[in-house]
Amino acid sequence: MELKDVVAFQHDAQAFQEELRNPVWAKLPRTPLMERLEKAPSFEVANALVDGGRVGDLEIWFVPPAPDDQKGRDVLSVYRVSQIQFLESPSGWKDLTRATAPFLIGEGPLDSGITLRFRKLESDAASEQVPVRYSSWGLVRLIEEGRAERNAGGQVWRVRIPLEDREQGLSGDATFEVRLKRPLPKVEDWPRK
Repeated sequence: MELKDVVAFQHDAQAFQEELRNPVWAKLPRTPLMERLEKAPSFEVANALVDGGRVGDLEIWFVPPAPDDQKGRDVLSVYRVSQIQFLESPSGWKDLTRATAPFLIGEGPLDSGITLRFRKLESDAASEQVPVRYSSWGLVRLIEEGRAERNAGGQVWRVRIPLEDREQGLSGDATFEVRLKRPLPKVEDWPRK
């Protein structure tokens, strides 16, 4: 779905919800269909993604492994650098091994594609792993695939990216937080196909 489709849906959904609040309809008995439409999950998701006809923005932060996450520390001692790309604009390579606190690695619009790359060294293109590659709506796709968990009332989503170095027999997760200005609803409240 393209941004213009989400904007059009959001516009129609808001108009429909406003119409249902019209006092003329208040005299009619409430039907289950009317109640469902008033609280439709599609409306909540669209309202979280688009504000005033403009798509929201997101920030992606790297979160260093916790002291008790030995696997995470080990695999990040091998895959030391990461790069994020929104659409055609890659960030510079970031050294993950020096992080002692979360730090911002990139920001972009919610509807953009996301590509996340890891390398052993910035100059070692042969070691590159690309565990995240979406052409559009990257965060939404991560959530739909169950790769992101909701925190902080829906404004922060934690994503664990599995990495593996077969040569050394190491595997673990690199952890990122996606931070939003407007919260997204719980996954169980999202519309189902």
